[in-house]
Amino acid sequence: MGTLSSFSAQYSLYSSSGEAGNPPGNLPYWILWVNAPGDNNPNDEIAVIGMGGSTLNGSSPIHVYDPNNVVPSYWGDTLSTLDSITVTPGVTFGDTTVDWAGVEIGNWDNGTETIPASASFDSISVLVPEPTSMIVAALMLLPVGASTLRMLRKAQSAKR
Repeated sequence: MGTLSSFSAQYSLYSSSGEAGNPPGNLPYWILWVNAPGDNNPNDEIAVIGMGGSTLNGSSPIHVYDPNNVVPSYWGDTLSTLDSITVTPGVTFGDTTVDWAGVEIGNWDNGTETIPASASFDSISVLVPEPTSMIVAALMLLPVGASTLRMLRKAQSAKR
């Protein structure tokens, strides 16, 4: 899915259930599993959890959880701030590869019981622009631009 620094996503919540007055901990949230470039071992993955609602982008507050405790936990940084933090020597979070992205929903533990929550979504969009795709699109527009310029020049010379 590309690198973490180029990742953005959004979901549209249709409905959710749970007891009225539940804290936001049982609302849907983004979770990404990232890994250092070239590292395909799922045991090395680190979770980046969005804490800012339906949109996940550079200004979203995040939480980082590493099940192996190699990388310290981060709370409240934005995704953009996280991009510059070193994961391993020579690799920042922004360089990591997004291996998996999804939306999860938490259960609410009110101290005496765990109340399950559920959600239905209208849509989930993951936007990862690939540089090669953007270059190809620009190259495809060159002939259109060139032919438009030729037509304009012909129109101007016909007026003279």
